[in-house]
Amino acid sequence: GGGKVELMHNGSSKFETKSNGAKISSATNECELEIKSTNQDGAPSILFVSDNGDNNDDNWRLRADGGGTAFSIQNYAGGSWESNIVSKENAQVELYYDNSKKFETKSTGVEIHGHLITGDSNEIQIGNQGDLKLYHTGSHSYIEDSGQGDLIIKGSAVNIYDGNNKSLFYGVTDGSASLYHNNTKKFETTSTGIKLESSGSSYTPLIEINNTSSGAYA
Repeated sequence: GGGKVELMHNGSSKFETKSNGAKISSATNECELEIKSTNQDGAPSILFVSDNGDNNDDNWRLRADGGGTAFSIQNYAGGSWESNIVSKENAQVELYYDNSKKFETKSTGVEIHGHLITGDSNEIQIGNQGDLKLYHTGSHSYIEDSGQGDLIIKGSAVNIYDGNNKSLFYGVTDGSASLYHNNTKKFETTSTGIKLESSGSSYTPLIEINNTSSGAYA
């Protein structure tokens, strides 16, 4: 009395009780515990309880959702089960924070739901050799290209702003490129040359240099 209880299969111990729980044994490379729902849309689960006696918030479970063809790790919080990790059949794996999806694998890569946060001097590296780097040193922010080729900023319209959301540079496809001072345009390229703007609201040219077949003139 007071000892273990064993369940046998073909003379070999497969399950035994222990002072701190139970043990499942197998002489092969695989040891399997099968929990099966006879309903194809059933959702068998294994429940883990680490109860301090106050509520159910320290309950966890592994759940296989036959209807949703998903396997999930969940915890009980706020009166309901919340997902932490969800793995879909032949599809994505999802990571959650407080039951809100934050990260998801896709056939083409990954998708982030929210912000990508990294500490000072930690780099986001892009390219086989980390050719393009994005980072903040604690003092300054950097876009650094150290690989082969040029650093290209491309768009049908490109606008560079300062910290107060005022234009520093604005350029458009097949059109002008302009430089600004305190959000006021001061320099502009044209199809025939360049213009230096006055400070007036109508952008009256202060100096205009054009190119003609007979030469440049101001």
